Amino acid sequence: MADVELTHELQKTSGDVPIYEYEVLTDGKGYPTNFKARTRPGLMIVRKDATIQDTEDRGEFNIPLKAQAQQQSFNILSPSGQQTAYKLKWKVTEEVPPPPPTVSGVDILATTSTTINQWVFGSADIHYRPNTIFQTQNSLFSKNRWGIGANYSTSIASPTSGGMTNLNTDLEYRLLGNTHWTKSTELGLGASYGRVQYAALDASLLGVKGFIYLHLGEKGLPILNKISWFRKPHSLFLQGRFYSASMSSSRELTGSNFDLQLQHRTYLGQYWHISFVPEFKSYNYQEAGVANKRSISVIVLSLGLGAVF
Repeated sequence: MADVELTHELQKTSGDVPIYEYEVLTDGKGYPTNFKARTRPGLMIVRKDATIQDTEDRGEFNIPLKAQAQQQSFNILSPSGQQTAYKLKWKVTEEVPPPPPTVSGVDILATTSTTINQWVFGSADIHYRPNTIFQTQNSLFSKNRWGIGANYSTSIASPTSGGMTNLNTDLEYRLLGNTHWTKSTELGLGASYGRVQYAALDASLLGVKGFIYLHLGEKGLPILNKISWFRKPHSLFLQGRFYSASMSSSRELTGSNFDLQLQHRTYLGQYWHISFVPEFKSYNYQEAGVANKRSISVIVLSLGLGAVF
């Protein structure tokens, strides 16, 4: 289960009526529900929404809080008409506990997708990173730096006969070692092998890969935070494969061949995440010496479920 940390600060912005003690009450998950405080007796509490509350004989008052508001303003009004203004600010941080720092990691993702031109794809993605290679503590071969990955996608429906199948396998190296996928920033490079089949003609390609992972924390994207369900840890994972060589003399590359993918992940807990994945694929190749060319560029929008172990 994700850990919730609540931090808060009470500011007096004007006036001189003190608050002797206060407490921010929370629900079972750790989100703020009420502000309970004690000041001088016989005063009036005026909230931002014009609700008025009497401190009664003991000087105590209680203000309900909305967790997503992140602040609550109120005034303390004395019988003589003098006002003291207060503002309570709070921040709720929900973090996914990282996996232990000395274990191998597996990242898997399965998606289904569609495009604007009648393509429908199904795909699976997996990455594996051992903690160390050859049982060495040398920083070049340990700290989860090396990894392998594979991505397979196939067309479930297509506007052309023969459809499209695409397999990518990667050897990855992280420039930042000993970091965690759910709580870190990553930057890495790699080598990539790709095999694509489009309209019954295939090609095997060799190229390079680059990737970056950004942990956005509980705030994620502000536009999504307006929906309470999305107030969870988020991350962005951008990877690109660029192919420059054919591995077969019977195939020639006739243009750019690349695959760009952006994953926006919303973590549901320590392991599971929902991912929205825009992707741009472009492949251009032909049979050597034969005017039998294949050229495809397609934007794919995917939604999937993944896990990190």
